[in-house]
Amino acid sequence: GKYVASPIDSKAPLLLTNEGLPHAPENSQLSGLAWIDFDMECNLHYEVELTKDGDHSLYLLQVPLDLPGAPQTKHLLGSGSNHIEGSSLGLLPRELELYSSGVVKLEVKHSSGKLLLRALWPEVNVPSVCLPDYHAHYNSNPRNDLDGPFLDEGVNPFTPPNLGPCLHEGAYHEEGSQWKSATDPCTICHCLIGQLTCE
Repeated sequence: GKYVASPIDSKAPLLLTNEGLPHAPENSQLSGLAWIDFDMECNLHYEVELTKDGDHSLYLLQVPLDLPGAPQTKHLLGSGSNHIEGSSLGLLPRELELYSSGVVKLEVKHSSGKLLLRALWPEVNVPSVCLPDYHAHYNSNPRNDLDGPFLDEGVNPFTPPNLGPCLHEGAYHEEGSQWKSATDPCTICHCLIGQLTCE
């Protein structure tokens, strides 16, 4: 049988509108409500009701911070006409950690790819049992590398490595890129393996 969505624990529905979207039609009658939530088994459940029929797709978008150039993670949740319902099963703890720590939005697009509606999901509540346990990973290390001479002082060994773009002066810069600092033209910065270096 089909796994049925039940976002019953969602606090309130999210209002999907075209407000603030580029090229949004002024008199569009399309809007929607979305119920979305994670359950204790780490599955995502969603249900969306739209005011008009059409060929619609629902996406879940995540960015670490809402800044220009921020890396985006986008997942297609489902498709339908005026009702989209379903579940995403088997999400990895690292994916769930991204949703719990960043900016999360729902987007409705037409089959042509045109963005029609968007809603901010302001309070993403991922159960703690679903998140990675970095502390347990390091405690199970038989060599106990944490006591070795290779750990830099001030580095939290329980923090996952940043392998994405680098944040500098309020903007994200792609992996491998190099740029001049906006505040000091004599300073050159680069992003390598998610680490920012300015000289």
